[in-house]
Amino acid sequence: MLLAPTNRAPPGQRPLPAAIAGSDLIAEATMVPMSRLDRITSDPQICHGQPVVRGLRIPVQNILEMMASGMSAEEILDDYR
Repeated sequence: MLLAPTNRAPPGQRPLPAAIAGSDLIAEATMVPMSRLDRITSDPQICHGQPVVRGLRIPVQNILEMMASGMSAEEILDDYR
Protein backbone atom coordinates (compact mmCIF):
# COMPACT_ATOMS: atom_id res chain seq x y z
CA MET A 1 0.00 0.00 0.00
CA LEU A 2 1.35 3.44 -0.91
CA LEU A 3 1.48 6.13 1.74
CA ALA A 4 1.41 9.90 1.35
CA PRO A 5 2.72 12.43 3.89
CA THR A 6 0.07 14.75 5.32
CA ASN A 7 2.30 17.22 7.13
CA ARG A 8 2.38 19.73 4.24
CA ALA A 9 -0.06 20.95 1.64
CA PRO A 10 0.00 19.38 -1.83
CA PRO A 11 1.03 21.71 -4.68
CA GLY A 12 -1.72 24.22 -5.43
CA GLN A 13 -3.56 23.70 -2.12
CA ARG A 14 -3.59 25.72 1.07
CA PRO A 15 -1.79 24.35 4.15
CA LEU A 16 -3.84 23.14 7.11
CA PRO A 17 -5.01 25.79 9.60
CA ALA A 18 -2.59 26.21 12.51
CA ALA A 19 -5.07 24.73 14.99
CA ILE A 20 -5.20 21.51 12.99
CA ALA A 21 -1.60 21.39 11.78
CA GLY A 22 -0.32 21.53 15.36
CA SER A 23 -2.87 19.06 16.72
CA ASP A 24 -2.06 15.63 18.13
CA LEU A 25 -4.07 14.17 15.24
CA ILE A 26 -1.48 15.35 12.71
CA ALA A 27 1.49 14.77 15.01
CA GLU A 28 0.53 11.13 15.63
CA ALA A 29 -0.68 10.27 12.13
CA THR A 30 1.66 11.71 9.54
CA MET A 31 0.92 9.04 6.94
CA VAL A 32 -2.45 8.22 5.34
CA PRO A 33 -3.19 5.27 3.04
CA MET A 34 -3.48 6.51 -0.56
CA SER A 35 -6.71 4.54 -0.97
CA ARG A 36 -8.43 7.07 1.31
CA LEU A 37 -7.01 10.12 -0.46
CA ASP A 38 -8.97 9.24 -3.60
CA ARG A 39 -12.12 10.09 -1.61
CA ILE A 40 -11.06 13.76 -1.55
CA THR A 41 -11.70 15.96 -4.57
CA SER A 42 -11.49 19.63 -5.43
CA ASP A 43 -13.57 21.36 -8.12
CA PRO A 44 -13.92 25.14 -8.58
CA GLN A 45 -17.67 24.63 -9.11
CA ILE A 46 -18.16 22.80 -5.77
CA CYS A 47 -17.74 24.59 -2.41
CA HIS A 48 -15.59 27.33 -4.00
CA GLY A 49 -12.86 24.81 -4.84
CA GLN A 50 -12.28 23.66 -1.26
CA PRO A 51 -11.26 19.99 -0.92
CA VAL A 52 -14.41 17.97 -0.19
CA VAL A 53 -15.36 14.35 0.39
CA ARG A 54 -16.13 13.02 -3.08
CA GLY A 55 -19.85 13.00 -3.82
CA LEU A 56 -20.89 14.48 -0.46
CA ARG A 57 -19.82 18.14 -0.68
CA ILE A 58 -18.58 18.00 2.91
CA PRO A 59 -15.47 20.20 3.20
CA VAL A 60 -12.45 18.26 4.45
CA GLN A 61 -11.48 21.27 6.59
CA ASN A 62 -14.78 20.97 8.50
CA ILE A 63 -14.11 17.30 9.26
CA LEU A 64 -10.53 17.99 10.38
CA GLU A 65 -11.68 20.84 12.62
CA MET A 66 -14.31 18.59 14.23
CA MET A 67 -11.71 15.88 14.83
CA ALA A 68 -9.26 18.43 16.27
CA SER A 69 -11.96 19.62 18.68
CA GLY A 70 -12.31 16.09 20.03
CA MET A 71 -15.32 14.73 18.16
CA SER A 72 -15.23 11.02 17.44
CA ALA A 73 -15.69 9.63 13.94
CA GLU A 74 -19.12 8.33 15.00
CA GLU A 75 -20.22 11.78 16.22
CA ILE A 76 -19.11 13.36 12.95
CA LEU A 77 -20.98 10.73 10.92
CA ASP A 78 -24.10 11.28 13.03
CA ASP A 79 -23.97 15.00 12.23
CA TYR A 80 -24.12 14.25 8.50
CA ARG A 81 -26.69 11.44 8.48
